[in-house]
Amino acid sequence: MRIIEVPAPATTHVEDDIVDWSYINHYVCNGAVIMCAFDDPNDDVAAALLADAYPGRQIVRVDARAIFECGGGIHCITQQVPGLLQ
Repeated sequence: MRIIEVPAPATTHVEDDIVDWSYINHYVCNGAVIMCAFDDPNDDVAAALLADAYPGRQIVRVDARAIFECGGGIHCITQQVPGLLQ
């Protein structure tokens, strides 16, 4: 096992609000890795690290700023939602 240090996005605030953006909240699927992107200088660094960590998979960047505004990331919104017990 190896540990890969992934930088946080350089952006820490939008207007006066703190953001909690992260590249770690990505989704691995058949043939690709869906990566959170933020129009940030570190997007390229994170994409290169993910490409190295997942050889043979295409790195697909998705602007995740609106998703993070609602409290989650790419991985969060792809997970199962339990049914309501009746």
